[in-house]
Amino acid sequence: MIQMQPIMLDLTRVTFGDCALVDARHRCTRLILLGPLTGPVRKPLELTDSRKPFQIEPGYSPDPTTSTFKTLQ
Repeated sequence: MIQMQPIMLDLTRVTFGDCALVDARHRCTRLILLGPLTGPVRKPLELTDSRKPFQIEPGYSPDPTTSTFKTLQ
């Protein structure tokens, strides 16, 4: 059995989200959203109740000295 690596998306500076993000849950086996998520990105996920399929890591920061996200081994 082939084990698929997760796809990690850094959304810390994204200011717009639409149905493409919501639709991504159907296209990826495991998608990790690195946040914190801004309101315009978080809102479509909340309105469509689409947060559950995603692993959301709000403690992520592009600066490794302030990030609380632990990379995957």
